[in-house]
Order: sequence, then C-alpha cells, then structure tokens
Amino acid sequence: MGSPAKAQAAMGHQVGVVCDAEGDALTTGSPALAALREQGIAATRQLAKRQWTWLRGELDARWFDPATQRTELEAAVAAFLPRGGANAPS
Repeated sequence: MGSPAKAQAAMGHQVGVVCDAEGDALTTGSPALAALREQGIAATRQLAKRQWTWLRGELDARWFDPATQRTELEAAVAAFLPRGGANAPS
C-alpha cells in the first residue's frame, strides 16, 4: 500500500483544488451563487470518484464497518500506527 503521508498529500492537494477553484470564483463574483454551488457539488463528486478509484487500486486495503466491527477496526489502526500513536512525543 502507498505511504499514508503520500496519500494524505494527494488527497489534501485535490481538496485544495476543489476549494480554491470555487473560492476564487466566489470572491471575483464570476458565476452566480447557484451556479457556484452546482460547480462545487460537481467538483466534490469528481474528487470522490478519484478517491474511490485510488482506493480500489490498493491491494492490501481493509474495509471495516465501524458499527459492527469496532474492535477489529481499533486493532488494525493500533497495528498500523507507530507505538504510542501518531502524535506521541519522541
């Protein structure tokens, strides 16, 4: 599986692109507010599709239903994170 930092960077960049494009349009007053909302919805949907495509390519991805598999989910997260958690002082 790709590194978590790489995945976060890719997803964060994509989210930034979605927000920046619509935010710029709002501040410059180019499209009407209703059109801006529709563009934001479309951009968010496209981002979700790209993320889903990326996740399907992760061969060792594991899927959990937190409502019914809470224990398994917590164990997997604990095994994935470094000892002491992600924000533990070194």
